[in-house]
Amino acid sequence: MKKQYVFVPKWFWLVAALVMLANLVVPVMAVSNALDSDEAEVVVEVYINNYDEEYIKNWTFDDGTKVCDYNYVITYQPVPRSYALGQYFDFAAWITRTEGISLSLDPNSEVRASSSLKEIAWNCLASTENGFGAQANFANNEQVLKWQYDCHFTFANQKDRWNLEPWRTASSYAEVVLKGCNPD
Repeated sequence: MKKQYVFVPKWFWLVAALVMLANLVVPVMAVSNALDSDEAEVVVEVYINNYDEEYIKNWTFDDGTKVCDYNYVITYQPVPRSYALGQYFDFAAWITRTEGISLSLDPNSEVRASSSLKEIAWNCLASTENGFGAQANFANNEQVLKWQYDCHFTFANQKDRWNLEPWRTASSYAEVVLKGCNPD
C-alpha cells in the first residue's frame, strides 16, 4: 500500500486562525495511508504539533508499534484552543486505536520542571473553552485523567509522551501509581 504524504505549510495555521476569528468554517486537513477512513486502524486528531509529520508517523505506542505500522489517518484540527494549549504543550492529539482512545501529550520543558505550571497546564486542558473539558472523552472520566496526568508528572516525567486514557478506570490515585500511570 502506497503511503501519501502532505506538506502542511506554516501559513495554513495563520490562515486558519484568521478564518476562525471571522467565524468562517475551515476544512480539516487530513493525511492518510488508508484507502478510506473506514479502513483506518489508528486515527490521530492533532491539535498542537510543534514537530513535523514524521514525528506523528513514528509515534511509538507502549507495545512498541508505531502509527506508520497501521493503516492510519492524521487530521489537523484548526481550533482556537491550539493557542492556549500551545503555551504548555509541544504536541497534543487524540489517538484512537482498537484498545481505545488516548489523549497524547508532550508537555514542554517548563511544564515538566514546575509543579505550579503543571497545574496551570492541567487547568487549560480541562477548560471547556480552551481545552478538552467539554468533550465527552475528557469530561466522562476527568478524575482518572487527572490522576494519570499527576502520575506522569511525578513518576514518568521524562517519558516522551504522556498518554491519558479516558477508558481506563481507577478508584484512587494510589491505584493509578501502582499500575504505572495507566490503570487497567
